[in-house]
Amino acid sequence: MKAALVLTGIALLYVLPLVVRGQYWGRLFNQAIINMMVVLGLNLLSGYLGLLNVGAVGMVAMGAYTSALLATRMGVPMLLGMMLSVITGVIIGVALGGPCLRLKGIYLVLMTQAFAEIVRTMLINLEPITNGAIGVKSIPAFSLFGFDLNTTMQQYVFFLTILIVAVLAVWRITHSKWGRVFLAIKDNDESVATCGINVTSVKIKAFIIAAILACVAGSMYAGMAGYICPNDFSGDLGTRYILMMMVGGWSNVFGSLLGAVLVTILPEILKILGDYYWAVFYMIVFIMAIIMPGGLVSLFTKGKTFNFDAFVKALGYKKRERRNLT
Repeated sequence: MKAALVLTGIALLYVLPLVVRGQYWGRLFNQAIINMMVVLGLNLLSGYLGLLNVGAVGMVAMGAYTSALLATRMGVPMLLGMMLSVITGVIIGVALGGPCLRLKGIYLVLMTQAFAEIVRTMLINLEPITNGAIGVKSIPAFSLFGFDLNTTMQQYVFFLTILIVAVLAVWRITHSKWGRVFLAIKDNDESVATCGINVTSVKIKAFIIAAILACVAGSMYAGMAGYICPNDFSGDLGTRYILMMMVGGWSNVFGSLLGAVLVTILPEILKILGDYYWAVFYMIVFIMAIIMPGGLVSLFTKGKTFNFDAFVKALGYKKRERRNLT
């Protein structure tokens, strides 16, 4: 039954561009898929393992510039550039994962944030390589078997296929012994180490997987946009990735997907409110965080979904105690 529902959902996703047409919506759906790729790996690292990484945007930037520079400077096809960005992700995962293992809490957050800022600064200052603040122009589109994917619908089908493969891989990881190890390390890594499990190796592998998914997403963005610059990868975007993970639901594969879709599409819908659309959006997120602490995925899981008492308390109201008059 579940398999049938999943297959039906995948089929509906493939025909979605036929129902909701238009260049604008097609590009928005592609951006949502790219964000889902990033948050999918980020949730594996932060949600399951408890290592909060706010520097995912730096990983995305490295993947985007790797494929873009190879394509524009050396004529490497974008598809091959995406595959080579996987190597970039492995290097980032090992280089960043090692030092980060010695840090916890706010110190880990600051280090990953510093990594993202270092990457952005290097992209600006290494002008002979990256073109500096001007960015990389005329990035070719992806091509398959000599067929260029120029339209948003063609890119959507290609990106969606990559996303499905990534979701299946991450879902398999989280529902295997590795997923249980991740959650155990999140609760108490010292106790896990006493069981003979190499905690350091597990954490570095999680960093590598998250970096690979982020780099592939960056390559997808470069091929879709056709132009990238350092301002595309600001710290605000890194914070938004964390918001996507929080809204969708921590430690849940499909929760990260739901959060990425909502945070990508909802602000565009709210633009009809004019200058106030961001204020309304964050107000909605604030209310959701109070009444649905488990994220959007809690709507599809058993147990208590809404917590209106917490919302009432947050507004400063208290229930009146009934007096016993007898």
